[in-house]
Amino acid sequence: MKPEGYPGGSPFPPGKEPKLAGVIKIFVAAGGDIEWTQVSMTPTDPLTSQPIQVSCKGCEFGMIGPAAELQVQVIPPGLSPPGMGGTIRLKGTATLEIRLHQNLSDEQFHWPHVTVTYRRGKQIVGVTGWSPPHEPP
Repeated sequence: MKPEGYPGGSPFPPGKEPKLAGVIKIFVAAGGDIEWTQVSMTPTDPLTSQPIQVSCKGCEFGMIGPAAELQVQVIPPGLSPPGMGGTIRLKGTATLEIRLHQNLSDEQFHWPHVTVTYRRGKQIVGVTGWSPPHEPP
């Protein structure tokens, strides 16, 4: 029996859905000069739950999570997952789109810290990252 007031199985009651607060797009690659890509996203405020929705343009991957935290590795078919977190199988390049949401009950939205590491085997061939600017108290 489906709970009343949750159309389509949404965990949010109608009218209480979180609002879209921002979008992060990340270039990922696997199976070429960049053998695999590791994406890490950590919340700035771990006590605030900010739901995320992740989709991939160029690969078959999608997920919804309850907090602005993400650990995923993009690897070519046949390679064993080299680390922790979710795994995306890809040969070539793609774009991860991360849609960040703010719960209606929260007064503030906090951008997460993002680190993307491009690797060839165990060797790091490039790192890029972003953190929100520090706001004085």
